[in-house]
Amino acid sequence: MACATWSLSLLLAPASAPAQAMPGSIELGGEAGRYSGGTLARGTNLFFTGKADVDEDSIGGFWLAAHVTPRWTVEATYRRSATRVIGYSGGIFSQEPTLAGLDVTVFEAMAERTYRIGRFAPYFGIGAGLTNLDIDLSDRSRRNSSRGSLAANGGARFYLTPWLGVRIEMRVRGAYLGPRAAPFDDGWRDSGRWYKSFEGTGGIFIALGGW
Repeated sequence: MACATWSLSLLLAPASAPAQAMPGSIELGGEAGRYSGGTLARGTNLFFTGKADVDEDSIGGFWLAAHVTPRWTVEATYRRSATRVIGYSGGIFSQEPTLAGLDVTVFEAMAERTYRIGRFAPYFGIGAGLTNLDIDLSDRSRRNSSRGSLAANGGARFYLTPWLGVRIEMRVRGAYLGPRAAPFDDGWRDSGRWYKSFEGTGGIFIALGGW
């Protein structure tokens, strides 16, 4: 009976134990997941004459975060995906030839609102950063391009201990490519000026310090 009571107390402890990172703590984590690329609209670049898609591939990176208050966290993120540009074609079972390799590297700063429920901490946030698009073509004179981007994320942390945990996250991003070449551009409201992408990642982190 005593053994059963002790085991039950261990199961119930996470709901009441203060197993969250403290305000002022610094969090360092690594992550991996899937990158879902968007579309490079016609007229956004000189490499392809028509519309081209960016393929889905793996993505990885790391983040450094500071828990400023119990509710607010600021985060710096680095992520990279080695994917490819494929020819656009409609219909089912269509052929999508590889046009070029593409390395996508992202540096972002995020502000996140956290809701703490025991060991569980869902959050959402917004941020901005730089997206670097490095295309792999035989013509070495073609250079990579860094563009400003906006992002929004949502996810959750689960604390195994106050200093160790795991998180899952979804993030959407839009990188501004600038006005498209004539006659394709439709002014400042033209959605084709933006390269949009989606990521789903999971990772593990440590949290140190705090007050």
